[in-house]
Amino acid sequence: MKRVLSLVLVLVLVLGTIMPAFAEEAMTTAAVSQATQELADYGVIVGDGTGYQEEKELSRAEFAVILSQLYGQKDTAEAYEFVASFTDLAENAWYVPYVSYAAKMNWMNGDAAPATTFRPQDTMSAQEVNAMLLKVLGYNIPWGSVNAEA
Repeated sequence: MKRVLSLVLVLVLVLGTIMPAFAEEAMTTAAVSQATQELADYGVIVGDGTGYQEEKELSRAEFAVILSQLYGQKDTAEAYEFVASFTDLAENAWYVPYVSYAAKMNWMNGDAAPATTFRPQDTMSAQEVNAMLLKVLGYNIPWGSVNAEA
């Protein structure tokens, strides 16, 4: 129970800070910077060596890393060697083990059936974020109901 509560609290922080594009009102720069630093302090985000790029929208590949961290599986995901069968993953890209692990855990899926593309650099939609967070928490919600259930 403690782990689920911790995960929910971190998710609230993530959605409230990293995804400001989906908010009706933008957070102040100071509030975003403070929340970003808190996520970094918790180890949820690490930046790219030049900073956190708070203004940048989150990609699907980046969210795969965040999901593994939120679930406490970042080290396992980082070491995961199976490569998912998505045709649009760049060979040896930094995100491949995380995307492959997220697909294995059924947190994230590719497009169409069979799922052959992942779109790792595409921006996350609010519905995708909600669907993936619900999957990590163990819910199986139909795509059309995701936003209502989140």
